[in-house]
Amino acid sequence: MDRLLHEGLEAIKAHGGSYRTREAHRDEIRTFVSDLRAAGFGVQRWENIKMSHVAKVVDAWQDRNLSPATIKEYMSAVRIAAHEHDNDRIADSRNADFGISARTYIDNIDKSLPQEAYQQAVDTLKHHLTPEITLWLHRCNCRGS
Repeated sequence: MDRLLHEGLEAIKAHGGSYRTREAHRDEIRTFVSDLRAAGFGVQRWENIKMSHVAKVVDAWQDRNLSPATIKEYMSAVRIAAHEHDNDRIADSRNADFGISARTYIDNIDKSLPQEAYQQAVDTLKHHLTPEITLWLHRCNCRGS
């Protein structure tokens, strides 16, 4: 087994957390090491991982259009492994150091139609419906009340 992968998996095990969290972090470590190898880096120890190594892998993730939230989740596993092996330059790094953008949040603004606009749309549709469909719609609306 790849030494870097083995050390990373052991670091996740030592760090603790729920079973589900540990499994997710183990998958993230596997992804990181695999992508690091694909980028041509042969680093074997977490102590020797440099910011440039991580930046190259983050660039690859961004090129694959992974969301910022996913990249940040992957980075949490990388930081855990780095921390467990006393690699403070990676463990203490910030997302901005690697060009990871902020998450996009969804607002809770009501986007429903105003009642008047809804009623106008319903009235317009009613004029274009056959009598059978109109009767069916009326029956459906009566059951819901």
